[in-house]
Amino acid sequence: MGYPVFPNIAPPSLSPSGPQEDVFQDNRISSSADGGYTISRPRFTRATMGKNYTWAAMTNDDYARFKSFVLANYANIFIWTDQETGLPVNMQFASPPKATKTFLGYWHVEISIMEA
Repeated sequence: MGYPVFPNIAPPSLSPSGPQEDVFQDNRISSSADGGYTISRPRFTRATMGKNYTWAAMTNDDYARFKSFVLANYANIFIWTDQETGLPVNMQFASPPKATKTFLGYWHVEISIMEA
């Protein structure tokens, strides 16, 4: 059985700040040494990336599909279609989504997702 697929809803909004922002994982362990040096190394053997997406005006219908998906799959890995390449990527939520009803029939939705 495969992973669930993120619902087919309108893509994230284009806004003055852009539809997405990259999230870089803190992948460094460091400690101070005598003489004022800092010793560091990678924390993990694999570097993962994440992204924050915003929908400025998600319709009620899309929001209902989105909300149903989140309630059923918040803790699970899911398949996300990369907005730039169109390729499927295994992702998971990095934090709870935020949703605010802005106008009658529309929602402002923000998600933060990380590679699984």
